[in-house]
Amino acid sequence: MVWRGLGGVSIMVVLVYGAGFITFSRAVETKPLMPEVATEAIVVLTGASDRLDVAIDLLISNRGERLLISGVDPSVRRDTIIKLTGSNSALFECCVDMDRYSTNTAGNAVETAQWVKEHKYTSLMIVTSADHMPRVLVEMERRMPGVSLVPYPVSGASIFRPYWWLDPPIVWRLATEYTKYLLALGVGFRASL
Repeated sequence: MVWRGLGGVSIMVVLVYGAGFITFSRAVETKPLMPEVATEAIVVLTGASDRLDVAIDLLISNRGERLLISGVDPSVRRDTIIKLTGSNSALFECCVDMDRYSTNTAGNAVETAQWVKEHKYTSLMIVTSADHMPRVLVEMERRMPGVSLVPYPVSGASIFRPYWWLDPPIVWRLATEYTKYLLALGVGFRASL
């Protein structure tokens, strides 16, 4: 009797997880409308190089007055990032800061919150990959409750190609990100109790 009950609960958990995963995947697969608003500042979480390019373009387009590149490896030099993005040192001198302490998404949120507080910003545009954005928003909202956050998801070509669900590495990547998102929600829920 107990085993049958546990089996039923296990099936229910798998079904709920599966339905949530499908909803999550469709949300990040759908190409979002990019916000045309400007914010006081922009933060980009390191990862794929297209994120940096997008963030620099947003800064140049006056969509924010300053940019934080969060999660820069301590061994990476400023000149390397300038060359990688095709920028110039004057732009970096005036308007770009680098967080070299963050090693994960929670750390990105902590360091970004300190930077936002230091500059007294009330609005922030967040640039990261589409599948990473839901978790980033959870972490950022937790640490900056009074700050208006505007997501600017960068769509990875691998996520938006046809029949991605037949590609095990992409499914694994999305399932991993969805699971981390659920864990971030759970940590926030526990903290609010």
